[in-house]
Amino acid sequence: MFIGFVLHHTGTVEHPPVWGEEVQARLFCKELEKLGIETQIINKNEFFRRIPDVSFHFASDMPIKDGRLKVVWFQNDWDFRNLEQNINQFDNKYDIMLHASKVLQVKHGKGYFFRMPADPELYFPMSPTTAFPETDIVYVSNNIKPYYNDEWIKPIARHFGPERFRIYGSVWEGSGLEECCHGAPPGLVVPEIFSSAKIVLSIHLEAHRRFNVTTCRIPEALLAGKPVLSDRVGQETYGLYVWYGNNGENLVSLAEEILDNYEDATRIALLGRSFITENHTVKHRIVELLDYIRQTGKL
Repeated sequence: MFIGFVLHHTGTVEHPPVWGEEVQARLFCKELEKLGIETQIINKNEFFRRIPDVSFHFASDMPIKDGRLKVVWFQNDWDFRNLEQNINQFDNKYDIMLHASKVLQVKHGKGYFFRMPADPELYFPMSPTTAFPETDIVYVSNNIKPYYNDEWIKPIARHFGPERFRIYGSVWEGSGLEECCHGAPPGLVVPEIFSSAKIVLSIHLEAHRRFNVTTCRIPEALLAGKPVLSDRVGQETYGLYVWYGNNGENLVSLAEEILDNYEDATRIALLGRSFITENHTVKHRIVELLDYIRQTGKL
């Protein structure tokens, strides 16, 4: 079998800002190649070296590439809004539709629920390295949700200051949070960034909140064995293992609670790690994907 992945951008791991879809695609390819399945990653302006058995599109707003089976994964905020406007608009374009939102998957009824996973070979408990200074809280994100900065991020920055709260990502210029921001280092360095911190912060896009779509940040942080502070997206799934708040001031209080009882908090995070390794790894998603492909009966 030959599975090809279509992305908006390639090469972002080496040249930030990093696109999460490229990281996910690389992890998918790694697991597929362990099974002896040929893979290729292209950006939307390129072509596969030959027609693949499966062309896997990371969004609907890109050219549909040839493949005996065409798959699309709705995991971007713009796709959530498009689907809500016309839930059946993609029915005749793809053979398999995957939804990162259970809300939309139930409403559509023809696709599969395909939650974002994480990779325990990349994210695991490790001691801090010398690459990043140790800190209390770390936030890894490009500034693509500035409408939440005042309510969620700035209270944390004010309380903990730049020595105890560090942001890694792009386009934070002019945000008022520059003192805490330390740029976007190239490479798959998020595991090392996590190792430098006691707590990982996770904040979701507006559409991810509306359609209850968790990004990969929470399972990644749990695999790293770190206590996680988050808004309430995904609470029904990770509620036992994550500290959820309603705003930044609420998260400040929770962070102090974690730091005051850090040994207990780490124990809870490690229970969360076991939950992820048993249910939400890249390997789990690949097994599901191959099962969906077989169910079509076309390969």
